[in-house]
Amino acid sequence: INTEYMGTALALMKHCSTSRTISSALVVALTLLVAVAKAEDAAPAADASPAPPTPPPPFDGETFIAYVALVVLAMTPIYVGAKRSLAAIGAGGVTKDEHTGEIQNVEAMTRRDAYMFPVMGSAVLFSMYLAFKFLSKDAINFLFMFYFALIGLFSVADAFVVPMLEALLPRASALSRAKHTFRFNFQFWDSSAAPSTLTLSSLQLLACVATAPLIGWYMATKHWIASNVLGLAFSIEGVRYMSLGTYSTGALLLSLLFFYDVFWVFGTEVMVSVAKSFDAPIKVLFPRALLSDPNNVKKLAMLGLGDIVLPGVFLALLLRFDHFRSGGASAVYFNVTFFAYAVGLVTTIVVMTVFHAAQPALLYLVPAVLLASAGTAIARGELSKLLEYDEGAPAAAAAAETSAATAKESTAAGGAREAVVADKKE
Repeated sequence: INTEYMGTALALMKHCSTSRTISSALVVALTLLVAVAKAEDAAPAADASPAPPTPPPPFDGETFIAYVALVVLAMTPIYVGAKRSLAAIGAGGVTKDEHTGEIQNVEAMTRRDAYMFPVMGSAVLFSMYLAFKFLSKDAINFLFMFYFALIGLFSVADAFVVPMLEALLPRASALSRAKHTFRFNFQFWDSSAAPSTLTLSSLQLLACVATAPLIGWYMATKHWIASNVLGLAFSIEGVRYMSLGTYSTGALLLSLLFFYDVFWVFGTEVMVSVAKSFDAPIKVLFPRALLSDPNNVKKLAMLGLGDIVLPGVFLALLLRFDHFRSGGASAVYFNVTFFAYAVGLVTTIVVMTVFHAAQPALLYLVPAVLLASAGTAIARGELSKLLEYDEGAPAAAAAAETSAATAKESTAAGGAREAVVADKKE
């Protein structure tokens, strides 16, 4: 659950002064959850007899469409989020504010964060398993519905609606410069606590208003299309704003999560049980019977957002490295690894279909992206450059400025040569 939650939390965190907003909101949610669970009478078990095993669904044309759709739904947010990360994070982890001109360094993940990620993820996952086992599933999902609806409002607005408004409205740039700051205290039990701030532009506020009907539709129906819109927005925002810092940190994180995923899926019932009980937009869905029975929620193929966001942030790092080393002239590392991700995802689906059992997708995705990226670096003789690449460090800021200046000079020189050739032709 921690891996699925990471991409969703980033969307709201980027608007807030501190990450305390998220942690405090979770404290409030869990406090209410305990109160609701204690107030609710225990319902008698409906039927203790085990249900007969259901036969695996047949692999037909509609199932093939569903799996192709899942691959497209997984690869699209990675591509879009990685491209947008060039402006949000920047090559070398350095960006320049378009209004003030201020140089901004990204806050990147550290190796300690990578080591702690599967530990905290395991603790949260097992806690959720116990909560669903001993408390009311409906109460838990009801509280998380409001939480994900709030984050979904900001995520969908920022990922989809704001770009549309920028393309349609002639005054979009003026609306984006007008800022509004909201202050509120999630720690209501402590009046002396520093309030959290939420800063939004007029364009973002307008986008939130336009997004509200979609959020209402999701809360009212939990339709798979509305859930997918929220899930894709979470994925795009996570890939867009999260920096792994270095290639070695990213490789370490994916390697640890490789064993994390394998253990919790193959070693226990915890992962599958929580995934089936947790009714939230933390996965992309597509009907297995789109043509014959599209509204049958029991026939939905699914893929967790963790299998999109975590390899996605690694791919986004490679795209920024491509731009850092070439000034935007090449994206060979991203292209090769993006193709390898697709191969790993298809392999996951094939194995799942053949053996009729849930598969930890990271079991196939992690070796695919790591081998493809490292193999490309070795083949090009650039392994040391890839390992030395560091986002957010002071040295990276200076290197990024130098790289950008060199790229501009190269572009200008190329333009001058083209002008000379054109003059000679005339």
